[in-house]
Amino acid sequence: MKLTSLLVLILFYQAFFNPCPMAQSAQGYELQNMGEYLEHVSAIDVSFIGGGSAGIFSYFVTGTETVDSKETWRVDTTFGKFGAIESFTIWVDKATGETIQAKVGDQVFQDALAEAYGNLTLSSFNGYFFAYWSAMTYQELLQYEKDGEGITTPLGKQVSTYGPTTLETWGIRYEGLFKGNDTYIIKVWYAPTQFGGVTPSLILTKSTGTSVYIELRLESITLVQAQEVPADFLELVEPEPEPEPEPEPEPEPEPEPEPEPEPEPEPEPEPEPEPEPEPEPEPEPEPDEEESSEIPGYTLLSSLIGVSIVTLILARLRAHSGLSGLKLRVSATMLILSGPLSR
Repeated sequence: MKLTSLLVLILFYQAFFNPCPMAQSAQGYELQNMGEYLEHVSAIDVSFIGGGSAGIFSYFVTGTETVDSKETWRVDTTFGKFGAIESFTIWVDKATGETIQAKVGDQVFQDALAEAYGNLTLSSFNGYFFAYWSAMTYQELLQYEKDGEGITTPLGKQVSTYGPTTLETWGIRYEGLFKGNDTYIIKVWYAPTQFGGVTPSLILTKSTGTSVYIELRLESITLVQAQEVPADFLELVEPEPEPEPEPEPEPEPEPEPEPEPEPEPEPEPEPEPEPEPEPEPEPEPEPDEEESSEIPGYTLLSSLIGVSIVTLILARLRAHSGLSGLKLRVSATMLILSGPLSR
């Protein structure tokens, strides 16, 4: 019975890996034992298309059990091409990562046959998924560009949910040589983690020569610890802006020469005191109308003299003439009186 089961297992192993066109190209990136992944991922469900076929791979840690005094993870696995899906349970030693027991249907195997089922699980996961994930990480594709093999185009960041887990992912497209002389186009969405990384989506195509189309898609994943994006990856995809160079200090201006002190102005000579103006002579009081600049009493005296002369003249004239003498008397009187009045 054991020999029959082993032969069936070997045939199944060979049939399962024939459709994997990139298995050889991705060598060098495989897990060494399932324990390396079970420490970080307690459940995973992925699907694939490639080589003209499609299939799935999944495992789920159902608990821990002691087998032959060893602490183990009990893991239910399901994988294979559609139409040839296989399911069994393995017990993986936590200390070594080796499979120490397997159960297929109602049959339980230990020792070498149990390890063969464990290796089949590990090889299936490596050949169809993990090796691709490791060979086509965001960092690896950037390195191809640095080596002059092709050109990368960042696709930005997405936050997506896969079963019970939400992951931060970054996309990148690469076109160029990959593992040889053929040109491929690779589009990857990559979720960096503290234990390496997970690739929720990977599409690889080659149109020259023999055409190739491979698509891997993460359906669900359960992490033992929440995703922690490594700081070096963040620096890679979100580099801090280079600090602007500090401007060179401007040369300090030469100090201007201090202006020579202006000579103090000579004191202006004190102005000579203006001579005091001579006092204006007080105006002489104007004489009253009755007063005159002539000799006092002159007017009255001249009037009396004038009257006396007029009287004498009139007396004589009266003696010689009648009425005509009267006219002459008046005229003479006016003449005499006009003298004093005109002064």
